[in-house]
Amino acid sequence: YISFITASAIVKFSFLTVHFFMTRSFHILLLFFFFFFLMIRRPPRSTLSSSSAASDVYKRQPQQHNLNQPMPNHAGARQPGHGQGRGAQRKGGRGQRRGRGNRHGWNTGTGSHDAINKSDGNASPYHDISEVVGKMYHLSKDQLGCRFLQKCLDDGPAVADMIFNEIEPHFIELMTDPFGNYLCQKLMENCQPAVRTRVVELLAPKLADICYDSHGTRAVQRLIAILAQNSIQQAEQHAVVSALQLNLIHLVRNLNGNHVVQACLHHLSSDTNQFIFDDVTANCVHVATHRHGCCVMQRCIDYGNAEQRDVLISEIVSKTLLLVQDPYGNYV
Repeated sequence: YISFITASAIVKFSFLTVHFFMTRSFHILLLFFFFFFLMIRRPPRSTLSSSSAASDVYKRQPQQHNLNQPMPNHAGARQPGHGQGRGAQRKGGRGQRRGRGNRHGWNTGTGSHDAINKSDGNASPYHDISEVVGKMYHLSKDQLGCRFLQKCLDDGPAVADMIFNEIEPHFIELMTDPFGNYLCQKLMENCQPAVRTRVVELLAPKLADICYDSHGTRAVQRLIAILAQNSIQQAEQHAVVSALQLNLIHLVRNLNGNHVVQACLHHLSSDTNQFIFDDVTANCVHVATHRHGCCVMQRCIDYGNAEQRDVLISEIVSKTLLLVQDPYGNYV
């Protein structure tokens, strides 16, 4: 009886299998798999210029060219001297725009190329400071012009006096200029102490605003370092300190201003920096719980004298429970 049941099941299974293969659904399924495998393609390979399904043999070939020989004329390539008029004009136009030479009246045409040192791609068309009298303000805001004026400062303090006298009405503006701030930094370094005193007097009323700027903060930090190296200019140091003291906590919590405060801690004496310790200690939590303020407070602990550190640490200890739970205060 069991054998009969088994044989019946096998016959029934075979009948159903044959019936399935004869139905339309089998043909549909077969057609689906056919198109599925037809759609499978080889994954694309990258070339030097773009990603495509092309062969990557070119990518494996070493790129060696003789610089003294012209490139081979591939499809679409141009031979030297043929059809390059517009391309050369566009290239020259881009260079002039980046250098911003034409905007300030620089002679960047082919007639001035003989006067430029071909070995220096960043050479300016000027050779002496006397050629730019009356143009120094505009040149100081230009990349090539600023470099030229900085190079002229190497000729001595007399040139620094000449440049400062011309750009003095715009000195605050140039301190925050992307190119002019470098000229201001080198001028402050190379000028006579009397000129440096005049610079401090100019900057003091707007010193905090300059510190908030991403370019101005670097120039002010350089000024502090220069004044710290000249012990005879104590009065200028106190003028800078007095200007910073009015906005110290805002500077401490500012993205750019906090670096100026850290420069004071690093370069000036602990007695000169007493105003920093007084304000930071009085605003301990407000400073320590800020992402930039906590860095300044750590530098205070590093650079303060024994008495200053003791007072500050005592204040920090009294606020320990609050600071250890803060994302920034815990570092202090």
